[in-house]
Amino acid sequence: MLASKSLNKHSLFVRIDEEFTHIVTVMLIDATNRIIDSVHSSSNHFEFEVQTGLYTIRIELNGEIKDQVIVIDGQKKIRVSSEYSEGKDTQIIQPPMQHSSAPLSGVHSQTYHSSHEYYTYPAIHISQNDTFTVKPNDSDSSLFIFIRFPSREKYKELRERWRRPFYSEFELVDEFGNRLIYFGAREGVEIDENFGSVAFSAQLPNGIYYLIYHGYDARQIPIYVFKNWHTQFFLTLGSQPLFGSIRIFIARNRQFDPAEKTNKYIDVLLDKLQNRDYSVDQELITIAAHGKYESPMLGLICSYIYLKSKQTKSDELFSIIERNMRRVILKENDDSPDLFALKLLAAEHFGHDSNSEELPTKLSGTPMLRLGFETIQRASVVDVDLITKAGINDFISESLYYDSPFNTFKPIEFYKLPQKKKGLFDHGDKSPIENFKKLSVNTFSDISGNESSSQYFRKNDYSSKVTDLLDQFTLLKIKNSSNNFSSDISWVQSAIADIISDDENVNINDIATEIGVSGNTVSRILSSWKDK
Repeated sequence: MLASKSLNKHSLFVRIDEEFTHIVTVMLIDATNRIIDSVHSSSNHFEFEVQTGLYTIRIELNGEIKDQVIVIDGQKKIRVSSEYSEGKDTQIIQPPMQHSSAPLSGVHSQTYHSSHEYYTYPAIHISQNDTFTVKPNDSDSSLFIFIRFPSREKYKELRERWRRPFYSEFELVDEFGNRLIYFGAREGVEIDENFGSVAFSAQLPNGIYYLIYHGYDARQIPIYVFKNWHTQFFLTLGSQPLFGSIRIFIARNRQFDPAEKTNKYIDVLLDKLQNRDYSVDQELITIAAHGKYESPMLGLICSYIYLKSKQTKSDELFSIIERNMRRVILKENDDSPDLFALKLLAAEHFGHDSNSEELPTKLSGTPMLRLGFETIQRASVVDVDLITKAGINDFISESLYYDSPFNTFKPIEFYKLPQKKKGLFDHGDKSPIENFKKLSVNTFSDISGNESSSQYFRKNDYSSKVTDLLDQFTLLKIKNSSNNFSSDISWVQSAIADIISDDENVNINDIATEIGVSGNTVSRILSSWKDK
């Protein structure tokens, strides 16, 4: 901001209400649409010095923008507030409306206009009680799922078009595909037919679970239940589920707190993830560093973003945060795919010689956050064992969606285990999906702490040429079909076919490197083509 004053300049004072501090950006734009100054709201008060003229005040919040044109011909005061009434000497500018799948209230009630008490109060109550009981079970962890519409009015408008209830396409399964709950059976869940919501709440052993939607644009969504913590999942429905609205919190107490202050910062960071904005200012870093003990999801997402960035100023702090997330805050959750991915990302950011003795040794399931999966996928290009052939992450490589910062993908048709493993919740019903192999990957067993970044991962051994793996008939068929694949073929298969069409002497390593997927994924696809 300009510090000096002159006779033809005026002071523009801006005050931001506390609920918007740290989460809005204020821009001053002149009549030629040039940004004069931009200030992130790390403080409640600041001042612009400008000449007489016509200006635009732009308020940005979570990717949404609100513009207000103002005339400055003398000292002027602006207040960024959710209030409507303006003071005698102060003009109020309201930030853009915010929406959250979590029915927030309290300090968020003016920030989030999608919250309604007919969703908030049931969410609080149900999150503390069981809609589904597992016996015997002395778990100190739980899972709460709350799926609802933006409002009662929207629900009533949409339900007239349905042939089936809005909850009938959802089910929850364990990591082996054993069904816990089929929402359409109306057992083990609490359904509100008047306002449009469905909730599941149960004490569950820690580990990974999957919420599966079988309707149009079907999805599978990983949800990890952390030992000694309570996972809370929220999703908003429209005519179809709005997967970009997914919110997942990790709470210390088994109760949804609609007034938890860190939730608004989680929204800011998720918006950054979705827009691939891997930057985080010092104010958010400080908030995350202090808030991670009460809200581990805040620390997890902030760590993801920082470690993905090229920032180095706070390396020492995030080295401590990453280690504390695994060893202190979320201890005894070594199977968490997100903690696995976070350690991979830390190894990339800090250099692979740091904390090598603490590197993870196995991966079970897939991360909740899409950046976590992308980190594992990227590392798998040079470490063939990181993604197991015909394992869940192998298939996700072909079926990942990008409309949410969380990891969502087409429901996987898992291969059966040689002997089906009976899960805690297997009541004899046929599993809605095939069981999949629990991965156990000695990913880092050959690592030396002194190796350089380029030597960190074991190089895979897929050096054979495609011509050594496929006969000429299969190669010819791939070339002839490369431009005529059906619409349901994955982008990975299409890319492989294009590469082979250009050079049939290419090897699997080269294909994997070019398209950024595991050599095991390329090998599986080539094998399936050969079998066909």
